[in-house]
Amino acid sequence: MDKTSTSFVVGLLFFLRCLLPLVIMLGVSAILRRLGYIKGPPSRPPNDKNQNSGEGIENSTEEGLVHGNV
Repeated sequence: MDKTSTSFVVGLLFFLRCLLPLVIMLGVSAILRRLGYIKGPPSRPPNDKNQNSGEGIENSTEEGLVHGNV
């Protein structure tokens, strides 16, 4: 085999091994989302306690941690 056919075979095998399953999974996910079997995450309720007072400021990178005087 010459170099051009070898690189073509390697590219084809990469596509079959990595990209084709990814495309199939994304396609199945899109179909299930359209049929209503997959729903988006529920929206978070408003947290008025932390927004109105300046004491409880949440960390933006790790939700759930409250910084303030303990």
